Amino acid sequence: RAPLLLFIDDLHWTDQDSLELLGDLLRGADPPRLLLIATTRPLGAAAGLRPFGLPGDVRPLDVGRLTPEDAEAYARALLGGAPRSGELAATLARESGGHPLLLDELVRQALAEASRASSNAVGLDEVLARRVRRLEDSTRHVLETIALAGTAVDTGALAEATDLDLAALERELNILRAGRFTRTARAAGATSVECYHDRIRESTAGRLTAERAREGHRRLGVALERRGAEADRLLAHWLGAGDTPRALRACVEAATQAERALAFERAARLYGQALELSGGEAPLELREAHAVALFNGGRCEEAGRAFAQTADRAAHDPARQLELRRRGAEALLMSGHVSEGVAELRRVLAAVSIRYPESVAVTVLAFLFYRFVVWARGLSFRERDGATLGDEERIRLDACWTVARSLSTVDTLRGGMFQARALLGALR
Repeated sequence: RAPLLLFIDDLHWTDQDSLELLGDLLRGADPPRLLLIATTRPLGAAAGLRPFGLPGDVRPLDVGRLTPEDAEAYARALLGGAPRSGELAATLARESGGHPLLLDELVRQALAEASRASSNAVGLDEVLARRVRRLEDSTRHVLETIALAGTAVDTGALAEATDLDLAALERELNILRAGRFTRTARAAGATSVECYHDRIRESTAGRLTAERAREGHRRLGVALERRGAEADRLLAHWLGAGDTPRALRACVEAATQAERALAFERAARLYGQALELSGGEAPLELREAHAVALFNGGRCEEAGRAFAQTADRAAHDPARQLELRRRGAEALLMSGHVSEGVAELRRVLAAVSIRYPESVAVTVLAFLFYRFVVWARGLSFRERDGATLGDEERIRLDACWTVARSLSTVDTLRGGMFQARALLGALR
């Protein structure tokens, strides 16, 4: 098979679920021949790949900054035939510290001001801020809205958020594209725009007042919601706008979508965020969904405690409370917290009139008894719809099976006894 080439830009924005999916794909029975090239910011260059267990020959490559000679040559090329370009190129190369984007911005500033750059060192954010301040108010407003959008935004939504018609918006975008503030993409008849570089977005959005940022997020949220934007994108804008009720709805919807996509780590984080947004008024269903997502994501200890806390709030529904306690006990046992898990299970068993054997002798007798009953009865059964089971009958069966499965490796005798009892109950 021909090898595949996969390029991922800004790997530091990738979530853990996506990286684990990529790792599982490459570790499959018939993995593809793949050359993966990914870029990250410097701190993530080595950490972004190896800790997630991507197989194969992983080679972090530190691109580094330009050498003084290369920086000066690049500055001279950017300056073209500008007056005193040789001396100015050396100054700008020194001030940039070899950072290509900063050097590019310093050259643009020097050409715009038609003067020699200051000998004082200046940061990239300040250089970008100076360029943004030179824009007309209407153009700057469009750029600020694009920066708040975070990712590529449809021009229709952008026009609504900035109160411009499409023709006026296009004029402003032409100015921003010419200045390399933004870039435009067209696909399937749709046009979207985003900041030319993430540092431009960060610098522009970071210098907005709190009031301007909230209003910008509100306008973007309204415009994107009308166009059916993804819930997680709306969540960012409703949070930025300080609209807690809308943020909560978007957060729950995004968590549900992540769960359906089997992105359990993300679902657990979003459900946890929804609980924070709810304060002390979170419904029982939301708390249970958070616990389930933690469990499905393999965070069993946290899931066990979340199930227990949810059960404490379900006193008005005894059957549901017992089921939550059973699931919490199962999660604690699976995470190795045997004593805590057994303590929770004993509460569940007591509630459905099942005794937990205390001594070895009682356990042996119960084990032999239930194995004998299963043998005498046989394995025949008449299938029933699970919906016809009563709550107590179902909880008894589930509780016995939870004990059997959880204790099978740490308390074989008790686990075997409950396994026989669970089998007998299931057959009946």
